[in-house]
Amino acid sequence: MFSFKAILRNDMQIQPAYPTINELQAYPAGKPLEEFKREYGIEDVIKLASNENPLGCSSHVTLAIVQELAQLARYPDSNAHNIKQALSEFHDLPIEYFTIGNGSEELINLITRCFVSSNDAVVFGQYSFIAYPLVTAAQGATKIEVPAKNYGIDLDAMLDAIKTNEEKVKVVFIANPNNPTGTILTKEQIHNFLQKVPPSVLVVLDEAYVDYDTSADAQEFVQQFDNVIVLRTFSKAYGLAGVRIGYAIANPEINDIFNRVRQPFNVNCVAQAAAVAAITDRDFVNTVKTTTADKRKWFYKQFDALGLNYVKSHTNFILVQIDNASDINQKLLEQGIIIRPMDEYGLDNWIRVSMGTEVENIRFIDSLKDLLSA
Repeated sequence: MFSFKAILRNDMQIQPAYPTINELQAYPAGKPLEEFKREYGIEDVIKLASNENPLGCSSHVTLAIVQELAQLARYPDSNAHNIKQALSEFHDLPIEYFTIGNGSEELINLITRCFVSSNDAVVFGQYSFIAYPLVTAAQGATKIEVPAKNYGIDLDAMLDAIKTNEEKVKVVFIANPNNPTGTILTKEQIHNFLQKVPPSVLVVLDEAYVDYDTSADAQEFVQQFDNVIVLRTFSKAYGLAGVRIGYAIANPEINDIFNRVRQPFNVNCVAQAAAVAAITDRDFVNTVKTTTADKRKWFYKQFDALGLNYVKSHTNFILVQIDNASDINQKLLEQGIIIRPMDEYGLDNWIRVSMGTEVENIRFIDSLKDLLSA
């Protein structure tokens, strides 16, 4: 069988627009389960690495997807009117306040494409979502990583970074709750921060995990401050990671700029139909929130019994400190248990574990106990 391996050559005449692109590493996505099973020769595999929803999605979503299959020969609605209308009712905002994206990652990319040039700078926190430095480097912009405070976002240090580089900073990314540490900032802390940020600097509040702790919901700040964008996703609590859909809440002037740059059919018809059904099933989301909170407490008990340090989480994952984390990760993989090592974030002796089903969680803890005792 013919195979091709890409080779980076220094003498090739075609080069990326910005030298920083050459320094990038591709986003470290996990292997598909089928490929993992073939590589390790294991059939019984559990995946606790990607913060997915073990409850799946609402039954209303499944029905909506089936009904939409007859429309696959048609282009999707470029303006995503139905989902915008559903979001308008849910958030009590006019539809002009929404831009729909192929997952919130597309919107993160869109923000830098629209508002960041190679002469600008982007601020984000240490131990925060790995996409922020990637999209910054792709624009050839300057990355300003603010050191973490107790594994969370240090807003005072962010303000200092903005003040020091006021002429260059165009965008600030804040994940709240934060990924991969699970920490949270209060609305009061966010509000005080926004009052001090220059109006020329966009503040992006990435709320991918807000459904697990709604106290962080900062939607109200979009109407109070023209320079605020709130990002949401259907990939986590709604269980729609596989169809890729998220949205931005921003003032209409910002959304107008987005719509001039985004792909015209960026969100497929199945994703749009699924999201409309998902946003209206509040009982399902409330169940997800409640069961996740119960699982967090259970995990805390297990880690306490094992004498392990961890960061209190406001999400569906927990960051855990383990000596020889790389070796532990490899041995778990050999047992068919996939978790997320954190060395790519500079957290060499840490792992991040998503909350799975009860059976999956028990299997992980039992295997971890055996490995630690050995």
